[in-house]
Amino acid sequence: MDNGKVSKKRRRRAHILLLADESRPRFGLGDTEIAEVLGNGTATAERVRKQYAWRNFRRRWNASSRSTHEHLEDRRRQVRFRYGTE
Repeated sequence: MDNGKVSKKRRRRAHILLLADESRPRFGLGDTEIAEVLGNGTATAERVRKQYAWRNFRRRWNASSRSTHEHLEDRRRQVRFRYGTE
């Protein structure tokens, strides 16, 4: 049951990723700086950042290995399912 609360672990991960985001002005902090700001260990900041980067890389790698035709077919199936035309 979702009562609108976010777990402490998930919130911590989100804060780490937001502080590490280099595309935002005044952010793009290193692991040591993130650890100082949030009051956690440097290893935690490094681990979360690396896990996110690895998941994102794998997702992109798997997506790029599929043909454009397969992507289009998947999208068509999603649209048909969503709007009940299948």
